[in-house]
Amino acid sequence: MLQPQVGFFLPKLIEGEGNIGAGEIPATSAGVLIHEGPYSELGNAHAVLRNWVEERGHVENPPYEVYLTDPREVEDPKQYKTEVVWPYKAK
Repeated sequence: MLQPQVGFFLPKLIEGEGNIGAGEIPATSAGVLIHEGPYSELGNAHAVLRNWVEERGHVENPPYEVYLTDPREVEDPKQYKTEVVWPYKAK
């Protein structure tokens, strides 16, 4: 079952409370690309990056996305920028 997680980058680790947990993204090698376009096309970016990662090693942790554009400030979805990150362990 898919269990999406939402996170925020903070300057230091904080304690979780209740249903909210705290954690760190471990240091590792990662394939990273910047997708420019609507969120509905992010699947294509993930597929390209996953293939790239699998050629160099194996997926170590789940991928994650960093949303660089705020849709409240940029109206045109073609201008959205999203960083796609696939951590991997080299062969």
